[in-house]
Amino acid sequence: MITLYSVSVNSIMQASVASTIMMCLLYVFRKKDRFFDIINPKIFLLLYSLCLLRVLFPIEIEGLTRPVSGGIIWNQANSFLKKHIIFFGGLNYTFIDILICIWIIIAIIKIEVYIKKYNVIHTIFWNNDEYLDAKKYIDTNSKRIHTKIVKVNYIDSPCCMGVFKRIIAIPNVAYSERELEIILKHEFEHLKNNDPLIKCAINIICKIYWWNPVIIFLQKNINQSLEICCDMRVIKNDIHDNRVEYLETILQEYNRKNEQKQEMMLALADGEANELYERFKAISSFKRKKSVGNNIIIAMTFCLFLAISYGFVVQAKYNPREEDFGYYDGDVLSINRYNSYILKDKEGNYSLFYKESLFCNGKKLFDINKDELTYYTYNGTQIKEKHNV
Repeated sequence: MITLYSVSVNSIMQASVASTIMMCLLYVFRKKDRFFDIINPKIFLLLYSLCLLRVLFPIEIEGLTRPVSGGIIWNQANSFLKKHIIFFGGLNYTFIDILICIWIIIAIIKIEVYIKKYNVIHTIFWNNDEYLDAKKYIDTNSKRIHTKIVKVNYIDSPCCMGVFKRIIAIPNVAYSERELEIILKHEFEHLKNNDPLIKCAINIICKIYWWNPVIIFLQKNINQSLEICCDMRVIKNDIHDNRVEYLETILQEYNRKNEQKQEMMLALADGEANELYERFKAISSFKRKKSVGNNIIIAMTFCLFLAISYGFVVQAKYNPREEDFGYYDGDVLSINRYNSYILKDKEGNYSLFYKESLFCNGKKLFDINKDELTYYTYNGTQIKEKHNV
């Protein structure tokens, strides 16, 4: 089986850098006064999804990704990371091996804690008596959503959560009928578009990449994007006076809430003051029709940058060993993990093969011993069984 991609420390680091650059560009665009006049909220969310996509798939694509020298500093860092520091179970472990083990262990712990905490909160909410009949407030033109509305004493802002058992939690506050209508309309929009599921997925991704500050920043911005998109859907058919009421309700909830962030749920007025200001600016400047051309240009620009970031990977530059060159019919061949593979025959012997192209089986260069096998596999050369070729 031919491997079309690979993952390395270099590709993971490059994915973080590329995502950071994309988010910085988005941040600059968002600070423009006419940003929300130009861009569609769905495109806005899509652009942040591209940033997330780059971090989630830190791969090197065979035949496309080209190595680029990272200079002396990168060479020294690479040598340090690949230095053998522990010998255990007959194997040498490098510094990067230890870091990866720590990464995986902490990620598993964080995900387990998050899931348990989420289930506890959801169970507590679900066990409350139903406060209102959800059917009374659901738009008859929208798809049916099975939802339970409950009143909870220990929250300070309306919120929603749940994927299968969906809940809207209302704080123990005396709302007017109009305020309830606005609040529930907002929360139903979240549920209708599966925003709680998106938020759960983002939170789990953040637990996996707990060491990466880029992901934490990305989480904050995607949550803000979900709120802005929800606001746009709620007010798209409203007249000016209704929008003013909507803004007043959000501001009222923001002033009531405390400083605790809602990690598990989508709250009506969660976030910092600058995030609330951004939502207000987006609502006040909302237009039904936006320039399709501008949205396409912005989306294509980010897609192009995403594609370019997969076209190269920064690596350490070093002089190849003599073993890195193979000889075939008098020609000298440069061997790397992209153009070669190791074949294991039925007797357990190993041979190195050279591939002239991606879809050919390759030509045998020479047999290799166990020490050479360790070297080649450590550098990413794939091992294939006889019956798979």
